[in-house]
Amino acid sequence: MTIKLRPHHVERIIKIKEKGFLINSAFSLMARLIYGSKTLSNYKNTLKRIESGEKISLTRQIGDLCKDCPYQKPCIIEDYDSATKLVHYFLRKIGGKIGNTKILDDNAIVELSLNEDKTYCLDDLINSK
Repeated sequence: MTIKLRPHHVERIIKIKEKGFLINSAFSLMARLIYGSKTLSNYKNTLKRIESGEKISLTRQIGDLCKDCPYQKPCIIEDYDSATKLVHYFLRKIGGKIGNTKILDDNAIVELSLNEDKTYCLDDLINSK
């Protein structure tokens, strides 16, 4: 079975793993506050699957990390309401990178040299950087 992820989620997972425990802990706290405990739990379970060697496939739609996210619809259609805009404002204030998700996906594909028709192992992606 493969794990479907948005390209920018693959990029974020790699960056968080590279930065170590402290950044991972800070991310977990932020994710719980902004996206909710169900989304954070899903993230941790998905990460365990990836770390155990399950393959990653890319999607531009709702991926496995998105399934419990309260912002999935506005994220996909790029139509953010005022509550979502406020979340983005606070994320930017603490150094988060929020933008047009289509552009973030395009940038991640270029930065990581991803091919949307292939599947990947996390270790291969980390070692190819």
